[in-house]
Amino acid sequence: MTPIHVSNISQPVPALAGLGGIQELHAADGRTVTGFRIGGKKPGPRAVVFASGTPARRVFQQLLLLPSLSHLHGELLLVYAQAPGARPTPAVLLTLSDLPIDEVLSLPLAKVENFRAEQQAVAEKSGYWNVLRLCARLGMIAGRGVPRARRN
Repeated sequence: MTPIHVSNISQPVPALAGLGGIQELHAADGRTVTGFRIGGKKPGPRAVVFASGTPARRVFQQLLLLPSLSHLHGELLLVYAQAPGARPTPAVLLTLSDLPIDEVLSLPLAKVENFRAEQQAVAEKSGYWNVLRLCARLGMIAGRGVPRARRN
C-alpha cells in the first residue's frame, strides 16, 4: 500500500489556481497526486470518496470547479483508488488522517472506461451527483439544487 501524504498548495497549480480550501494529496514520492482534500475550515463531518480510472479524474475535476465546495462544513477527501475496484482499507483511511471518518463512498467508475461515450457520461454524472448527495446528507452543504436519488 502506497502511503499518502497531504501537502498544502504553496505554488500555483494550474488546475487549482485561485481555489482556496483545496489541498492535494500526494503519494510518498511527493509528485504523484492521489487525490484532494476539500474544506476543513468549518467544523463538520469528514467524508472520503474513492474512485479510479479516467472517469474518476473527470468527476473529481468537475467537483473541484464548484466554487462553494471549498466552504463546506467539514472535510471531503477525493481519493484515486490505485486499482480498479479497489476497496478502501483501514490502513489507507488511517494514513489519510488521524481523525475519524464519518462516511466512505466508493464510486465504481473504473468499470465504465470500456463503455460507449454516452454511457460514460451518464456514469460520470451519476458519480458527481452521488458525491454532492453525500455532502448534503451529512450536512456539509445546504443541498439546494442537488436532486434526490431516483428510486426504481
